[in-house]
Amino acid sequence: MPTASIFSQFVRRIGSCPKCMREAFLAAAIAWGITAVVGAAGFVLNSSVPLVVTASFAILLSLLWLLHLLVFSLRATAGKDPIDGSVPAIVDTPSFPRRAFIGRFASVFVGAALATGFSRQVFAQSSQWYVCNTAFCGGKACCPTSDPILNHCTCRCFKASNEFSCGSYTQCNLDGSDCRG
Repeated sequence: MPTASIFSQFVRRIGSCPKCMREAFLAAAIAWGITAVVGAAGFVLNSSVPLVVTASFAILLSLLWLLHLLVFSLRATAGKDPIDGSVPAIVDTPSFPRRAFIGRFASVFVGAALATGFSRQVFAQSSQWYVCNTAFCGGKACCPTSDPILNHCTCRCFKASNEFSCGSYTQCNLDGSDCRG
């Protein structure tokens, strides 16, 4: 696999997998625990080399977790689906003034950090999503339960077909998935 392809896969997936985000957090936490133990042993043995090595790994793992949080928060704040990065039929993307963007980013970042540390159901923002199986709007699209109708003209979700003038739409169905892979 070419290097560019590996890098593009990494960029596309970073911050989009709740399981990986939680594992990055757990790896960093475990690495810091090992660093504390090794640091205590190094203090007794008058050697700082093991501490430097384990602390380096712990810092790298912490940076990986923080990168996951940063990308997730940027996607969520920008109005994209933070899990798969798409902007399919999921309500309008609001434009924020800078202060509102920063405030929302901070709250999403802190919430994601807490969720990776304390929750097994990470990032459960909505309980159910409908799958809109259609050739329109790039194939599989998702709509929240509050707006289960996909407008094919604008690829946006609505509560009812009388809310838009386009005559082409799909009544999306709940299939048991949450549209987040």
